[in-house]
Amino acid sequence: MLAKNTADVKKYAEALLGQTLVTKQTGPEGKKVGRLLIEAGSNIKKEYYFSFVVDRTQGRVVMMGSSEGGTSIEDVAAKTPEKIITDTIDPAIGLASFQATRMAYAIDIPQPAVRKAAATFMKLYDAFIGKDCARSKSTRSSSPKKTMSSASTRSSTSMTVHSSVIRTSLSSVTRQKKIRRNSKQLL
Repeated sequence: MLAKNTADVKKYAEALLGQTLVTKQTGPEGKKVGRLLIEAGSNIKKEYYFSFVVDRTQGRVVMMGSSEGGTSIEDVAAKTPEKIITDTIDPAIGLASFQATRMAYAIDIPQPAVRKAAATFMKLYDAFIGKDCARSKSTRSSSPKKTMSSASTRSSTSMTVHSSVIRTSLSSVTRQKKIRRNSKQLL
């Protein structure tokens, strides 16, 4: 939703919070909206898709990106799968800086922003690993009754990771942090 003023922000936030959001990632049961990210508008020249997912067959984290941001990645996969770039990460060394840089070039990040994009990818990987996103919720459980290995349980990891899609102009990470701090005051 795009709000034109603070009153609209409040109205839209109240309408969304507590509702069930149904998307391709959530499945038909949906997920309850418990929090929102509110940002000031920015002049976005181009959107990119970027995420980390767990490849269940390899048991490894895969970095995934596309120059086709701003749209459903599932639609990109169906119509133009060649526009989705993947790179498997060696768990022994983690995401290497050359991989992050290679991804930035592969998804056509403009040359002046490649270094900043690669640094952002590295930080996102650190957060992904630091927040233990590489394991599904079922494998984090200490209770044997709650530990399952079904495909539906393991897919929850991918769903969680897909919610970390970057839709940004890569103009300034610092500016976005300030916006996030200030947006908390709006609600």
